[in-house]
Amino acid sequence: MSEEFTLTDVQARVLGCLVEKAVTTPDQYPLTLNSTKVACNQKSNREPVVTYDENQVRQALLQLENIKLVRQLSPHDSRVAKYEHHAGKVFDITAKELAILTVLLLRGPQTIGELRTRTQRYCDFADLNEVERIISRLESKEPKPFIQMLERMPGQKECRYIQTLTDYDADMFGAAQSATSVTFNPSDGSTADLKQEITILKEELNKLKERVELLEG
Repeated sequence: MSEEFTLTDVQARVLGCLVEKAVTTPDQYPLTLNSTKVACNQKSNREPVVTYDENQVRQALLQLENIKLVRQLSPHDSRVAKYEHHAGKVFDITAKELAILTVLLLRGPQTIGELRTRTQRYCDFADLNEVERIISRLESKEPKPFIQMLERMPGQKECRYIQTLTDYDADMFGAAQSATSVTFNPSDGSTADLKQEITILKEELNKLKERVELLEG
């Protein structure tokens, strides 16, 4: 990207939601102010879960407009303004790079395996090696990397990655992960496979919940 951006937590959540909904619920996109708020506050596929009010979301949208990451539309068939993102263009990144960045914006630190699983709603990666290659590209972006690897903490089997678009304290994230980490030691391959299947099923259930929340919003 040609310039550096430092987003607030609200801006990051709003941007991440616009990117997510453009791919996962294209029939509901672009989003209105209310649907953006609902997407920000949904309880699935979010970490942390938040309760932003309309003014917070409106202000974040305006601020993102000012730096060209979001554009407000006024459709001819509606009096309600709608919003679309331009993250891929502004950041000059591919769809797969944007998918990884979006998951990090919406769900916090992730392992390579978690990123592959949780980006299935956006795109398909051939294998973990492809995810690693894209992560490497995001780590080497100029003038500022988009993501950074967190130091592996005691009890963790894999390193996690975090987005760098918001202000963050890597040591704080590491300490929090260490305090809440649960070591999983599968006794055999079948247990690991079952865990992966459960994760995928949860992701599919969350997709259905998102669509219901948007329709109800």
